[in-house]
Amino acid sequence: MNEQFSIAGKVAVITGAGGVLGGSIAKYFMQQGAKVVAVDIRQEQLDKRVEELKTYGEDVIGIVGNVPDIASLEKLWIVPRWLSKVKATSPTSPNTHATYPYPNICKSGKILLIKQQVM
Repeated sequence: MNEQFSIAGKVAVITGAGGVLGGSIAKYFMQQGAKVVAVDIRQEQLDKRVEELKTYGEDVIGIVGNVPDIASLEKLWIVPRWLSKVKATSPTSPNTHATYPYPNICKSGKILLIKQQVM
């Protein structure tokens, strides 16, 4: 893969990671060297997926959450602490990006919640 488009060392928040599509994406990202935050509403499937993903590396964490329920995503507050344990690329810039409606992690490592809007 072209280094310009490499995801190695990046952090990916993947929702639906316990399912087939999300799990396949998580697996591919892990194979490419990304750190994966696997999110799913089903604890059992999520636990199985995280164990599977650990065969590609230890840089994976599973969090039970439901994207439409922003309050359930408060558990994502542990992500910056987890990143410090997996030694992010740079302590001031963890190369982390997540898009709406997920929380964004800025360069300081703080999570910025985006207000959910009805479209």
